[in-house]
Amino acid sequence: MRFLRGLSGTFIIAFALTSALPLALVAFFAVQHFNRSLEQEYRDRLAGIAELKADQVNALIEAKQRALETLAGLPPLPEDITALVREHAGGESPASVHAKRHERVREILRLVMASDPSFTDISFADDAGTVHISSQARREGADVRGEAWLIGAKDAAYLGPLERSSNGELGLVIAVPMNRNTPSPDGVIAAGVRLSAVNTILENAAGLDASGRTYLISPAGEMLTLPRNGVGRAGIPDARQLALRCFGAEAEGSSSGATADELMLAAFHRLPAGNACLVAEILKDEAFRPLALFRRFMAATSAFALLVAISFGFGIARAVIREIVRLKQAARAVAGGDLATPIRSDAVREIAELARELDLMRENLARANEREKTISAVKTEFIFIAAHQLRTPLSGVKWALKTLLAGDVGRITKMQRRYIERAYDSNERMIRLVADLLDVSRLEEGKFGYEFAVTDFRAFAGSIAEEYRPRFEEKRIAFEIHLPGTRMPVSFDPDRLALALRNVIENALGYTEHGGRVSLNVTESPDGIAVEIADTGVGIPENQREKLFTKFFRGENVIRMQTEGTGLGLFIARNVITAHGGSIAVASEEGKGTTVTFRIPRKRSPNPSGQAPLPTPRA
Repeated sequence: MRFLRGLSGTFIIAFALTSALPLALVAFFAVQHFNRSLEQEYRDRLAGIAELKADQVNALIEAKQRALETLAGLPPLPEDITALVREHAGGESPASVHAKRHERVREILRLVMASDPSFTDISFADDAGTVHISSQARREGADVRGEAWLIGAKDAAYLGPLERSSNGELGLVIAVPMNRNTPSPDGVIAAGVRLSAVNTILENAAGLDASGRTYLISPAGEMLTLPRNGVGRAGIPDARQLALRCFGAEAEGSSSGATADELMLAAFHRLPAGNACLVAEILKDEAFRPLALFRRFMAATSAFALLVAISFGFGIARAVIREIVRLKQAARAVAGGDLATPIRSDAVREIAELARELDLMRENLARANEREKTISAVKTEFIFIAAHQLRTPLSGVKWALKTLLAGDVGRITKMQRRYIERAYDSNERMIRLVADLLDVSRLEEGKFGYEFAVTDFRAFAGSIAEEYRPRFEEKRIAFEIHLPGTRMPVSFDPDRLALALRNVIENALGYTEHGGRVSLNVTESPDGIAVEIADTGVGIPENQREKLFTKFFRGENVIRMQTEGTGLGLFIARNVITAHGGSIAVASEEGKGTTVTFRIPRKRSPNPSGQAPLPTPRA
């Protein structure tokens, strides 16, 4: 996909937008319109099916209700039940007469159940909640005062909620009051009704496609019937939402949502009887199959138009930007340091002018680079000569001041000694500065030779650290040294590496205030050793950390804290450690401290004398 980058990609995208985009927009809006129309058609169809099936189920339940109401008023049932209740209460008739009447009523109930197998049980209970007669003799005498059907059917017919039994059958309880116009006692006739015919109604999915199905759900979103080809929505979050809509403010409506593994389009209709909701649904993929075919056709047409636009744009882009690519390569060569090769172009006027400007820039860069090299060489030579010339007089001054302090030329007063000591310390700082400047000059000229030898690094690091212990104690800084317990044979240049280690320790000592803490930890691994110097000093500002290893760099916070210092310590340390094949890293947080870690390998081939270390970063 590299041809889509840069200017060529711009050409191709422009042609694609101007040619294929209009067609794509037309296809998009056509598909959207077709989608809405088809979805509305199926919503209407599903709503009609849901309403039709709900009416059929409701008609079935109402037929059972009418049958029970007819039974309640069928002579001589009310009269026999009245007599039975009175005989039970007062014992007015002989037991044999009571038993015959009881059996006659029970036989009537059995005949009713035999003529309509959907009735599973028929019972009569008075208003006090006592079952006096039942098709199931074991229920007679039972106390049903808390039953909803007894309370609900005292004045009007009661239809219980549709429920699914443990064996999967759908049913409900229907209860009607006894005929209040007869002298029969107040009471209720209740019947359990099995609604097997509901499954036949729901399985007849006329008007639905192969994935279409209808089923019943309860107000809690639970399954009441099993659809013909799956488990439907029941028990999943969107089924519960559908139940809330069906049994809430909306009595009927439609909804679309996702089942566990398929996207459905659904409509629902609440049953007036049975406290249930009938759902009709169909897979969107099946309902929208014509839309899918139309979408594929439009997608293929748009893709072809886009392919043509891309091909045309690619051809034009190659013709236009061939010279630009060549100029880009020339610019890369300039960035890589090739300032001698001219930049030319014979393309159209605009590109030729760009080439001339690039060539002019190359010439200016070449002149600036030569000037910078000359200035850098003169500066390095000047620093080297100046530092070299200063060594002798500074050494002479040091010898003279040391002679005065020793009393070799006579006794001096305390005040004289104090001033001479200050002069001596200042001279020592100048000597160190001159030494650092000479080291930097040798590093940049490649004359900082190394003499590698296998040395015990544990003893080496310990001796240098102990040199600084008196100075740490004098400044009241805790100085911790952690070294391995065994020898550590490592190939390195002791003099050069000592210079690097001292520079890092000097920084930790100088920039940690009284009462602080500095630790030196040396660890080893099969490949080499690691040295970590951590302090609780002033730290380094975050915006200045990238300059840490450049020449003469000192953080703004340490300049205010301590005016002495050259800013060459980490520059020299990094060059020395790099020449050993190692690496150095700094982690710091202003106000909390700094940790410097450097690593060197166990074995390192000695550099030939005069060979320069690895390149160092520019300021």
